[in-house]
Amino acid sequence: MNEKEVIEELIRKSFLNGALNELNVNDMDQGFHPDFNILIPQQNNLFKLPLDMWKNVVMEYKTNPEKNQTKLREVDYKLTVLDITDAAAVVKVELFRDDIQLSTDFISLIKFPNGWKAVAKVSNEHVPNPFNL
Repeated sequence: MNEKEVIEELIRKSFLNGALNELNVNDMDQGFHPDFNILIPQQNNLFKLPLDMWKNVVMEYKTNPEKNQTKLREVDYKLTVLDITDAAAVVKVELFRDDIQLSTDFISLIKFPNGWKAVAKVSNEHVPNPFNL
């Protein structure tokens, strides 16, 4: 696999099917650096949602029958940008549910000695709070 294919597979496995569709937190650990954060603007401040908290949200959706029935974490997606410069990369992912665009996510990755890891994510929500966080 070339670098682009490695990153695409990492995003599919750890993000799209780890944090989302299949709700597999073990796969999240493979693709996200332990210091990963989702960066969320709040007024003029920046809220950081660390990986451990995000994994707890995913587990709650997986184990809570009421939340799991909502299917809020089941999405279709398009990877529209993947740009690599040496040991840094960015991926742009568009997320959809029922043909409605929910968000555009930008995931930053760094290539460590043990491989590529996502280190940060910022999003533009097209639908308010599409995952009920």
